[in-house]
Amino acid sequence: MTDKRTSTIKRPPNRLTELERQRIINTVNSTEYGHLPASKIVPKLLDNGIWIASESSFYRVMKAHNLLTHREKVKSAKPMKKPRALKAVHANEVYTWDITYCVLGVQH
Repeated sequence: MTDKRTSTIKRPPNRLTELERQRIINTVNSTEYGHLPASKIVPKLLDNGIWIASESSFYRVMKAHNLLTHREKVKSAKPMKKPRALKAVHANEVYTWDITYCVLGVQH
């Protein structure tokens, strides 16, 4: 059975223009906002009295242009070393708040 509806696909009247989309892309790639996610860009713009589009519109445009990678500035991860294991053979030899790496000296 074929679709016999006669209505056409309607576009929302408040759809972003190409100029607005380009302005979003330029903003999220700028040096001032390039490291921030849309959830932080939009409020910062509003603090400066600038309205481009809603946060969800920012995310939609960013997704369409593959700009949704991690945008925060982060320090490189420092390698974590496993702490030296402690072994308690008798009572009251080792006190620690974290027993993750403690070896209990259980004698059989």
